[in-house]
Amino acid sequence: MKNETSESQITMNFLTQVMAIAAVCLASANAAADDAKVAWTGKTFLDVTYKQVGQRQIKLDIYLPPAGQGSTPPQFSKTEPTALAAGIDDANNNNNNNETPGASADGSQEAQAAPVLYYVHGGGWAAGSKDKGGLPLMLPVFQQVAEQGFACVSINYRLCKKNSGVVMRDCVIDAMDGLRFIKKNAKRYGLDPDQIVVWGDSAGGHLAQMLTLADPNAFIGDESLADVSVDPIAGMSWYGPTDFTDIELFKTDNASKNPNRFAARITGTAAGYAEDPKAYEEMSPYYWIKNDSPPLLLLQGDTDSTIPLAHAPHLKTKADKIGADVTMVIVKHAGHNWRKAGGDPSPGKSEIQRITAEFAVQQVEAKGASKH
Repeated sequence: MKNETSESQITMNFLTQVMAIAAVCLASANAAADDAKVAWTGKTFLDVTYKQVGQRQIKLDIYLPPAGQGSTPPQFSKTEPTALAAGIDDANNNNNNNETPGASADGSQEAQAAPVLYYVHGGGWAAGSKDKGGLPLMLPVFQQVAEQGFACVSINYRLCKKNSGVVMRDCVIDAMDGLRFIKKNAKRYGLDPDQIVVWGDSAGGHLAQMLTLADPNAFIGDESLADVSVDPIAGMSWYGPTDFTDIELFKTDNASKNPNRFAARITGTAAGYAEDPKAYEEMSPYYWIKNDSPPLLLLQGDTDSTIPLAHAPHLKTKADKIGADVTMVIVKHAGHNWRKAGGDPSPGKSEIQRITAEFAVQQVEAKGASKH
């Protein structure tokens, strides 16, 4: 009986310790969540519906630059890796905000509309969102361009989930419609519709290339936006695929990776290029680039097994041949998402972010200079 009581006490003590540890972990998680809130010192418009497909509303977030253009840079929490929009007062949501977009805190209208960095998230066209996933890697770029007076836009788009009926073409259409919405409503939000730079990573990098190079008339979506042009002044792609028609570009040393693994997202079936060449060509930036296409920046890791290194040089070679403006930066010892591979990535993440932000700023400056 004594032994049973002793064992019972030991069990209770153990459970008490476990519960105490769990409570500490939960408290730490809650504290981290509080610390994770991202503060943006400029005005924000979150969860703005830019189109509706059936009953589904597709949304974007708008981050206006801080007042003074560079005097007060936005502050991002270093402890939060997932939610840009977390913790921002609902009063900043466009649905609840009675202030005039583009107006300063004292009600006076800002003199100059903000150029726009239009960001499209990655996730294999099947995952990700405008305020989670890979966005933390992008936050320093948002910060740096905001210091130069840029507004930043981050969009959602339909995803190619299993049995959803959504294919890659729908992703392109949504990305274009988001840009059309921003241009159509630029005055309302204090944005410059003629100074938009598009950017994305991975699948978003592909979509940014399509926004930069493809004929928007081939991707008409929402009828209310159809008459708005899609003409960004430049594009930037982090490790985005450039050509789906050449299966050799997707082959890696990893034999378990099917080079044609994106077939279902392109065609909705297992059909390869031979069975549906039009679909593959239509989704390939390589087939859209022309000598007068807007400037494009490609950054690619040399050990990327998701989107292999061959993609960026493939498009760069064609660009050089036809006289298109494409800048390519190969990052050594870097895999997908700039993961370290065999050494420290060179240039490193901070330098990659700086290169990206500077390219956007330079394109806006060049565009502004050409007006005078």
